[in-house]
Amino acid sequence: MSIFDFYIEDDVLVKYIGNDEIITVPTDVIYIGDEAFMDYSCLKSITIPDSVTSIGDCAFYNCKNLEEIIIPDSVLHIGDAAFSGCENLKSITIPESVVYIGNNVFNSCSNLKSISIPINVNHIRENTFGHCVSLEEIIIPDTVSSIENNAFEKCTCLKEISLPDSVTSIGDNVFRGCENLEAIIVNDYNKVYSSLEGILYNKDKTRLICYPCGKTDKNFIIPEGVTNIEKCAFENCKNLEKITLSDSVTIIENNAFENCTCLKEITIPDNVISIGNEAFKHCENLEEITISNSVAIIENNVFSHCKSLKSITIPNSVTSIGDGAFENCISLEKINIPDSVTIIEALTFSGCKSLKTITIPESVISIGNWTFLGCKNLEKIKAPQKLNLSKTLVPKDKIERY
Repeated sequence: MSIFDFYIEDDVLVKYIGNDEIITVPTDVIYIGDEAFMDYSCLKSITIPDSVTSIGDCAFYNCKNLEEIIIPDSVLHIGDAAFSGCENLKSITIPESVVYIGNNVFNSCSNLKSISIPINVNHIRENTFGHCVSLEEIIIPDTVSSIENNAFEKCTCLKEISLPDSVTSIGDNVFRGCENLEAIIVNDYNKVYSSLEGILYNKDKTRLICYPCGKTDKNFIIPEGVTNIEKCAFENCKNLEKITLSDSVTIIENNAFENCTCLKEITIPDNVISIGNEAFKHCENLEEITISNSVAIIENNVFSHCKSLKSITIPNSVTSIGDGAFENCISLEKINIPDSVTIIEALTFSGCKSLKTITIPESVISIGNWTFLGCKNLEKIKAPQKLNLSKTLVPKDKIERY
């Protein structure tokens, strides 16, 4: 290793141009620049001197063979994606001097097993530990106030995580794909969030935020008092077979039960007024569902790819059926559309290859493109004279007008 292997300008290490596996950064460097070692696959170990105060964005991005790095306690700032893709990095100690850790810093560090967040860090930013598939333990200090979107997405070895009382903001999909996560434990003194039996709620337990998808229970009753089932709350919960919603539930948000592949039965109470986009998408074993008579809109792709769904009752409160609402429900044989419905959007029944007959009520004034695409066993569709079916891909000989 030679000093000429380092391109340094105004105390910034702009680029390393050598070919060594073990590197010691020169002591006159204050800032390791953006992309300084990016994609340098030969790097196995690096020592950073205590002159360095900042590590730039993507500084060690995709250094696939980096196994060891020593960060001195002079470092204050670690930029976005600084170590992203360092798939052989097994452990790293972040000194207490660090006050800022950027987005995606350890994303896809697939061999990283444990890490402690320094006490001066206030935010765990987007995707910081996303796809750290070997991460088993993380210690979050009581100085952290926010955990941003997808922070721990697909940390598939993470079984339990504790949130301190300082956390006041949790973003979307923070624990998405954590397939072995069994419990989220919230400090009792937290003023915004709470937990019960390892399930994450808001403080007063009116919003169910995340049911850990590694829990092994087959049945779950949503407690009385819960009004909202949050976005992706039960996503990928592949052990659940039956869920009972309490009468207090009024809102089921987007993707709430998506990919609950073993779910066979769910009871939706009459008080539910809204079911969000893709709420039951890919619930492959769901055979039957009754929608509450308070729901006005069946949103986009709500039941798409529910391949075991044979029948569904749409109440006369519904006025609109969204894009792809029943797309690829390959077992759906029968559906009754009430005369409250005025709009059927595109691809609503596409791929419903078991559907043989359907009646479109006179109330429908608009039907979208490709509504019956791939309904290869459709024998007859009854539709009012005024309704334009030209873009639904239904052959004319199978349309009966009334």
